[in-house]
Amino acid sequence: MSLNNRKKRIVWLTNLPAPYRFPIWDRVSEVHELEVIFTHAEINSRKWTVSGRPLWGFKYLSKRVYKFGETDVIINPLGSWRITKGAQVVVVGGWENMFYISTLLISRIRKIRIVQFYESIQESRRFDNVFVNWIRFKVINLADYIVTPGMEATKVLLEMGISKGKIVQVFNVVDVDFFSSAIKLHQKPSLVGHNYLFVGRLIGLKNVASLIRAFKLCKRPQDTLTIVGSGILMKELSSLVNELNLRESVQFLGHLDQGQLLEIYGRSNTLVLPSTNEVWGLVVNEALSAGLHVVVSGACGVSSSVNELKGVYICDTGVQSIAEMMTSSRTDYVGPVTRPEILMYKPINFADKLMELF
Repeated sequence: MSLNNRKKRIVWLTNLPAPYRFPIWDRVSEVHELEVIFTHAEINSRKWTVSGRPLWGFKYLSKRVYKFGETDVIINPLGSWRITKGAQVVVVGGWENMFYISTLLISRIRKIRIVQFYESIQESRRFDNVFVNWIRFKVINLADYIVTPGMEATKVLLEMGISKGKIVQVFNVVDVDFFSSAIKLHQKPSLVGHNYLFVGRLIGLKNVASLIRAFKLCKRPQDTLTIVGSGILMKELSSLVNELNLRESVQFLGHLDQGQLLEIYGRSNTLVLPSTNEVWGLVVNEALSAGLHVVVSGACGVSSSVNELKGVYICDTGVQSIAEMMTSSRTDYVGPVTRPEILMYKPINFADKLMELF
């Protein structure tokens, strides 16, 4: 894209300062005036925050967040009016939140260009009835462009009735160059044990209990399973490990920052993400960038976009299937993938394609 376009004021509305978005925001701010608005407070459950002084401006709205199941509810129409004032492009991170909806409506009234993200796949849609589907279509159709992270989300939009001309499909990205630096940390393949890894929140849909049971089925004496993350199921999962007599093989590390996580990737061989419901699964991008094999369930949005890449094994969400693919990965493993194909999907490419919509 040409970088000679007139600089525009861009307002990007999202819930949290997700680290994987930082390189994208850095790139956009090289060309445009970008302000990122976070609906949640600076202290949040994911422990994500903005460090240093980025090129882009940012603001925490810190509004009251109500929970309806897994959905956040934020009602603040006056806030939507304020944040869109003077904007030429508004990027909205979703549709299902009332604050997102009011921002979309006010942006349409003000004739501001709207670029909206839609990441849900069929399996991850929380509500599916005639009324909700009608509302979903009306809200999403307010946008000038809808950005999807892969073919599964695109398919949902097309089935919904969204015009193909509005849909822009991109490959969801992380800072692949950062995570690829873990490749040099890998030790030579061990002949005595295979190191499996899970990274994510310890909640039901992540299906970690099935992973632990699958590990019990397929493990060899020196194999290990490292679980990175925190969540409400920590105590229950620890009890399961004890029950299955896996205390010497399974380790819980809790939440880690990116630097610590990089070191763990460097010590691991296969990431396993067996989720029963996952919009994408960016830890798969991270692990592949770091040269790992990946076992990922077909219920994750990322699966259909990476299933042809080297080192990827697709399972279903049952214990037997997870164990079979973990075994296949261990059998095939001869060392880290030194030139991961996923390295072609960089944040700068994502940002440049997005800016074409501005």
